[in-house]
Amino acid sequence: MRWGKENTEMRKLCFILTLALSFQNVMAQTMGCIKAQFRDPFWVDTTSVDFQSIARMWNDYKCSVWEEECRKFYPTNTTENSRMPLSFWMKSEVEEYGNPDLLLQSFALSPYDFGQGEELFIGVEKRNDTLFEMRTLLFGDYPTERQLTGVFTIPVIKVSDNEYKFYSKLSLLKPTMQSTKIGWVTFYYPSTYHFDAEAANHTVKVANEFAAAIGLEHPKEVEYYLFNDRTEYFRYLGADVSCYDFIGCGRVYSHGFAFADCNKVFCTQGGESMAHEIIHFIIKEKTGRKRASMFEEGVCSFYGGHALQSKETSMSELKQWLENNPQIDLGVSLVSSYKDKDGRFVTDSTMAASQEKFVYSDFTSNYAYAIQMVVCEMTERKGGKDLVITMLREITEDDMEYEVIERYLGIKRDKVNRAIREYLNKNLK
Repeated sequence: MRWGKENTEMRKLCFILTLALSFQNVMAQTMGCIKAQFRDPFWVDTTSVDFQSIARMWNDYKCSVWEEECRKFYPTNTTENSRMPLSFWMKSEVEEYGNPDLLLQSFALSPYDFGQGEELFIGVEKRNDTLFEMRTLLFGDYPTERQLTGVFTIPVIKVSDNEYKFYSKLSLLKPTMQSTKIGWVTFYYPSTYHFDAEAANHTVKVANEFAAAIGLEHPKEVEYYLFNDRTEYFRYLGADVSCYDFIGCGRVYSHGFAFADCNKVFCTQGGESMAHEIIHFIIKEKTGRKRASMFEEGVCSFYGGHALQSKETSMSELKQWLENNPQIDLGVSLVSSYKDKDGRFVTDSTMAASQEKFVYSDFTSNYAYAIQMVVCEMTERKGGKDLVITMLREITEDDMEYEVIERYLGIKRDKVNRAIREYLNKNLK
């Protein structure tokens, strides 16, 4: 569902550990968050009232986001006259997106970045009488010190002489995009994008079939944004440079993400051929779930596609990966495991380099999703899509899956590893 999500989860874990291990330090940082270093006044007009007002608002916003994150762990942690993060945004943006900070929503940024690390505030540029854009560069401390988080551009609207509000980069660029509406899904894409109408029609057909199977008669409207590549994707959100871009050249990497609060999907070239994220919306609308289980990810991948490749390709890659890693026991976890000193996944904690667990994936494949696709296929072969949906309804948390697999597929937990490996060996060459 979300390429780059696993790295972000590690950043969140690092953030949680920081809170737990150094409460006083976090409290001190909460009150001020990270302070930005400004460029030399030789290059930037720091005396401008607009510059000073926008820079001050940005710092206050960072502190507000950081405080809100801290309050999840320490509810009483607040400062006098604290503002909620949404109050810094134009009302129209809050109505459009729920949380209009698409950088935080897409994991291009994390609240952790506002409380830890370093920042170089690049400057503010005036675009017209009411529109400004600010640009800043952030460094984080995960996985090692002073790693580039990204360079970000955020539009700012001057509401009055003394009031400024943030505006999303996407809202600024959306009027320049082309659109095609198919049923309850509207596709948006730049003029340079080659839109595949046939694939898009098939995607909506798949989504309609799944909605009917789960009993959802009238799905909510969905906006599906398409981009030529990851660089363009991030820039439309306001990330001029992202730590999740320019990370490998083994193949053309896809990138997809969904904002569940506002039914918006973002995907790179070919995304119109995938119903994956739309199926997530359907499941959420029908069940009311806020968090997807890993089995749900498998369901969305099996029926709606994943990483712009066929089910057979994903499962073949999984088969090869499992053959190369006989030390992995899927009866211990279907999702994640430790790593040894050489970076190999290991189930045995005595072989682990640390007690940190990693989702089964690498730069080429998300094996955790592929594992769930196999479970979905095994389920469908036994009881059709109805049985898949029955299991989907019952698996609300990842740790419930083994029990449900035993109940409906008759496979005990200590036999799951062998069952999946034998299924792949029998059905995939």
